[in-house]
Amino acid sequence: RLNVSNFQGRIQPNLIFTFRCYWHYNYWGTDSLFLKAKVHRSMAHLTLTFFGAFQATLAGKPLTNFRSVKVQGLLIYLALMHHQPQPRDVLAALFWPDEPEAIARKNLRQSLYQLRQVLGEADSQDESHLLVTRSTVQFNPASAHSLDVPTVLAYLDNDQLEQAVSVCQGALLRGFSCARLPGEE
Repeated sequence: RLNVSNFQGRIQPNLIFTFRCYWHYNYWGTDSLFLKAKVHRSMAHLTLTFFGAFQATLAGKPLTNFRSVKVQGLLIYLALMHHQPQPRDVLAALFWPDEPEAIARKNLRQSLYQLRQVLGEADSQDESHLLVTRSTVQFNPASAHSLDVPTVLAYLDNDQLEQAVSVCQGALLRGFSCARLPGEE
Protein backbone atom coordinates (compact mmCIF):
# COMPACT_ATOMS: atom_id res chain seq x y z
CA ARG A 1 0.00 0.00 0.00
CA LEU A 2 1.33 3.41 -0.94
CA ASN A 3 0.13 6.81 0.20
CA VAL A 4 1.40 9.91 -1.57
CA SER A 5 1.11 13.46 -0.27
CA ASN A 6 2.28 16.65 -1.96
CA PHE A 7 3.29 19.85 -0.19
CA GLN A 8 4.18 23.05 -1.96
CA GLY A 9 5.50 26.38 -0.70
CA ARG A 10 7.86 29.23 -1.39
CA ILE A 11 11.43 29.59 -0.16
CA GLN A 12 11.95 33.02 -1.74
CA PRO A 13 9.51 35.03 -3.87
CA ASN A 14 10.66 33.35 -7.08
CA LEU A 15 11.61 29.88 -5.76
CA ILE A 16 8.97 27.22 -5.32
CA PHE A 17 9.62 23.93 -3.60
CA THR A 18 7.56 20.80 -3.88
CA PHE A 19 7.82 17.90 -1.46
CA ARG A 20 6.37 14.55 -2.33
CA CYS A 21 5.97 12.30 0.64
CA TYR A 22 5.67 8.55 0.02
CA TRP A 23 4.43 6.44 2.91
CA HIS A 24 4.81 2.77 2.15
CA TYR A 25 3.63 -0.19 4.19
CA ASN A 26 5.70 -3.11 2.94
CA TYR A 27 5.28 -6.88 2.96
CA TRP A 28 7.07 -7.40 6.29
CA GLY A 29 4.77 -5.06 8.16
CA THR A 30 7.20 -2.17 8.51
CA ASP A 31 6.53 1.35 7.36
CA SER A 32 8.85 3.32 5.14
CA LEU A 33 8.81 7.03 4.51
CA PHE A 34 10.36 8.50 1.38
CA LEU A 35 10.61 12.21 0.83
CA LYS A 36 11.48 13.76 -2.53
CA ALA A 37 12.02 17.48 -2.85
CA LYS A 38 12.18 19.60 -5.96
CA VAL A 39 13.00 23.30 -6.14
CA HIS A 40 12.26 25.32 -9.25
CA ARG A 41 12.06 28.98 -10.16
CA SER A 42 8.76 30.64 -10.74
CA MET A 43 8.62 33.00 -13.66
CA ALA A 44 9.76 36.56 -12.92
CA HIS A 45 7.28 39.26 -13.89
CA LEU A 46 8.15 40.96 -17.18
CA THR A 47 6.83 44.49 -17.76
CA LEU A 48 6.91 45.86 -21.29
CA THR A 49 6.14 49.49 -22.10
CA PHE A 50 5.69 50.31 -25.77
CA PHE A 51 3.93 53.67 -25.53
CA GLY A 52 6.67 56.27 -25.34
CA ALA A 53 10.22 54.97 -25.31
CA PHE A 54 10.64 51.20 -25.23
CA GLN A 55 11.12 49.97 -21.66
CA ALA A 56 11.41 46.46 -20.29
CA THR A 57 11.79 45.38 -16.68
CA LEU A 58 12.15 41.90 -15.23
CA ALA A 59 11.21 41.49 -11.57
CA GLY A 60 11.31 45.30 -11.27
CA LYS A 61 14.84 45.64 -12.67
CA PRO A 62 15.38 47.41 -16.02
CA LEU A 63 16.55 45.23 -18.89
CA THR A 64 19.31 47.16 -20.61
CA ASN A 65 21.62 44.39 -21.79
CA PHE A 66 20.05 43.73 -25.19
CA ARG A 67 22.90 42.97 -27.58
CA SER A 68 21.19 44.64 -30.55
CA VAL A 69 18.06 46.51 -31.55
CA LYS A 70 17.06 43.40 -33.53
CA VAL A 71 16.84 41.45 -30.26
CA GLN A 72 14.65 44.23 -28.82
CA GLY A 73 12.60 44.26 -32.01
CA LEU A 74 12.13 40.49 -31.81
CA LEU A 75 10.81 40.79 -28.25
CA ILE A 76 8.48 43.63 -29.29
CA TYR A 77 7.16 41.74 -32.31
CA LEU A 78 6.60 38.50 -30.40
CA ALA A 79 4.86 40.31 -27.52
CA LEU A 80 2.52 42.17 -29.88
CA MET A 81 1.79 39.01 -31.89
CA HIS A 82 1.46 36.73 -28.83
CA HIS A 83 -1.90 35.31 -29.93
CA GLN A 84 -0.29 32.75 -32.26
CA PRO A 85 3.07 31.05 -32.84
CA GLN A 86 5.24 32.76 -35.43
CA PRO A 87 7.00 30.56 -38.01
CA ARG A 88 10.79 30.82 -37.74
CA ASP A 89 11.22 31.29 -41.47
CA VAL A 90 8.82 34.26 -41.44
CA LEU A 91 10.68 35.86 -38.51
CA ALA A 92 14.03 35.30 -40.22
CA ALA A 93 12.78 36.91 -43.45
CA LEU A 94 11.16 39.79 -41.55
CA PHE A 95 14.23 40.73 -39.50
CA TRP A 96 16.96 39.85 -42.03
CA PRO A 97 15.35 40.41 -45.43
CA ASP A 98 18.64 41.06 -47.26
CA GLU A 99 20.38 37.94 -45.98
CA PRO A 100 20.35 34.47 -47.55
CA GLU A 101 17.87 32.17 -45.84
CA ALA A 102 20.56 30.13 -44.02
CA ILE A 103 22.21 33.27 -42.61
CA ALA A 104 18.85 34.77 -41.63
CA ARG A 105 17.87 31.58 -39.77
CA LYS A 106 21.26 31.52 -38.01
CA ASN A 107 20.81 35.18 -36.99
CA LEU A 108 17.33 34.36 -35.66
CA ARG A 109 18.68 31.40 -33.67
CA GLN A 110 21.41 33.57 -32.14
CA SER A 111 18.98 36.40 -31.41
CA LEU A 112 16.57 34.02 -29.68
CA TYR A 113 19.43 32.71 -27.55
CA GLN A 114 20.45 36.28 -26.66
CA LEU A 115 16.84 37.20 -25.86
CA ARG A 116 16.48 34.17 -23.60
CA GLN A 117 19.71 35.24 -21.84
CA VAL A 118 18.31 38.74 -21.28
CA LEU A 119 15.12 37.20 -19.88
CA GLY A 120 17.15 34.87 -17.64
CA GLU A 121 15.89 31.75 -19.44
CA ALA A 122 18.91 30.58 -21.46
CA ASP A 123 19.68 27.53 -19.32
CA SER A 124 16.32 27.16 -17.62
CA GLN A 125 13.88 24.30 -18.11
CA ASP A 126 11.31 26.06 -15.93
CA GLU A 127 8.49 28.28 -17.12
CA SER A 128 9.43 30.69 -19.86
CA HIS A 129 8.25 33.94 -21.42
CA LEU A 130 9.07 32.43 -24.82
CA LEU A 131 7.65 29.25 -26.28
CA VAL A 132 10.28 28.05 -28.74
CA THR A 133 10.03 24.99 -30.97
CA ARG A 134 12.02 23.85 -33.98
CA SER A 135 9.58 25.57 -36.33
CA THR A 136 7.87 28.36 -34.34
CA VAL A 137 8.41 31.01 -31.69
CA GLN A 138 5.70 32.55 -29.52
CA PHE A 139 5.59 34.96 -26.62
CA ASN A 140 3.94 32.96 -23.86
CA PRO A 141 0.54 34.62 -23.29
CA ALA A 142 0.25 32.77 -19.96
CA SER A 143 3.58 34.10 -18.69
CA ALA A 144 3.86 36.56 -15.82
CA HIS A 145 3.89 39.78 -17.80
CA SER A 146 2.20 43.11 -18.34
CA LEU A 147 2.08 45.07 -21.55
CA ASP A 148 0.65 48.56 -21.95
CA VAL A 149 -0.74 48.10 -25.50
CA PRO A 150 -3.59 45.65 -24.65
CA THR A 151 -4.46 47.79 -21.62
CA VAL A 152 -4.86 50.88 -23.81
CA LEU A 153 -6.86 48.93 -26.40
CA ALA A 154 -9.19 47.56 -23.71
CA TYR A 155 -9.81 51.09 -22.40
CA LEU A 156 -10.54 52.31 -25.93
CA ASP A 157 -12.91 49.38 -26.59
CA ASN A 158 -14.87 50.37 -23.47
CA ASP A 159 -14.92 54.11 -24.38
CA GLN A 160 -12.68 54.94 -21.41
CA LEU A 161 -10.61 57.56 -23.18
CA GLU A 162 -9.22 59.23 -20.04
CA GLN A 163 -7.84 55.94 -18.71
CA ALA A 164 -6.34 55.11 -22.13
CA VAL A 165 -4.62 58.49 -22.29
CA SER A 166 -3.29 58.07 -18.74
CA VAL A 167 -1.56 54.82 -19.71
CA CYS A 168 -0.05 56.23 -22.92
CA GLN A 169 3.29 57.87 -22.28
CA GLY A 170 3.71 59.01 -25.88
CA ALA A 171 3.67 57.61 -29.40
CA LEU A 172 3.95 53.85 -29.87
CA LEU A 173 7.65 52.92 -29.69
CA ARG A 174 8.76 56.53 -30.01
CA GLY A 175 12.27 56.70 -31.44
CA PHE A 176 12.59 52.93 -31.90
CA SER A 177 13.92 51.62 -35.19
CA CYS A 178 14.94 48.09 -36.02
CA ALA A 179 16.89 49.21 -39.09
CA ARG A 180 20.34 47.77 -39.51
CA LEU A 181 23.02 49.77 -37.75
CA PRO A 182 26.72 49.70 -38.63
CA GLY A 183 28.43 46.78 -36.87
CA GLU A 184 25.24 44.79 -36.23
CA GLU A 185 24.63 41.31 -37.57
